[in-house]
Amino acid sequence: MYKLTSAFIYQPKLTFLHRLDPRAKLFMVAAFFTTSFLIGNLYYLVLLLELEALIAVSASTLKRWTRSIAAVAPFFLFIFIVNYLTEQGLVGSFLPAIKLIILVGIFSLFFITTAPDMFALMLDKLGLPQIISLAFSMALRFVPVLAQQTQDIIDAQRSRGLSVDSRNPLKRIRALVPIFIPIIILSIKRSIEVAEALESRAFDPSRPRSSWIELKMGRWDWAFAASNGVFVVLSIFVFGL
Repeated sequence: MYKLTSAFIYQPKLTFLHRLDPRAKLFMVAAFFTTSFLIGNLYYLVLLLELEALIAVSASTLKRWTRSIAAVAPFFLFIFIVNYLTEQGLVGSFLPAIKLIILVGIFSLFFITTAPDMFALMLDKLGLPQIISLAFSMALRFVPVLAQQTQDIIDAQRSRGLSVDSRNPLKRIRALVPIFIPIIILSIKRSIEVAEALESRAFDPSRPRSSWIELKMGRWDWAFAASNGVFVVLSIFVFGL
């Protein structure tokens, strides 16, 4: 589980994509999201996937990006098989499956190269309430921690003789009970600690708060955002007609 979530954890680096304003990277996500849904050309979708791989290489995150793609492989096969059994044809069954991979890949690139603090500031700049931006940023921070603790609990229970790999579904469900109880207790404990930390800092979601870091779209940020807009227009014009 930790290996799965670690594919979406931010890792600071000094690449061009890491230094971009998160709002500029949001244009990239929107461009891939829009074109993958509007254009049903198989060759174009494969081209999008290759472009994501090139972006991952430029951001030095190819290994983690590949891991995020591998994580959705079972869903890819499920979508492909279901569509093929409903007589969508080989190509028609492959299209929605590869679209899923493209969406997971581009969101993975966004979160790998965007710090949780920058993500929260982006949400504030977009006009969302502070409580929502706080909830999203805390989720980005604590979901990987929870995944690591879950893996530690599973390993500890296995060392005590707990079998979680049984082929019997009833036994597997029963084995999850001694795993879920510690997870719930640790989650409640962490939520209390976070609430006390916010209270000690006089956090009030109804009042505006300042930030030590201010997001500002620079020249390269606007150029990157504009290039994504041009990319969408050209893609629709060339492949969407």
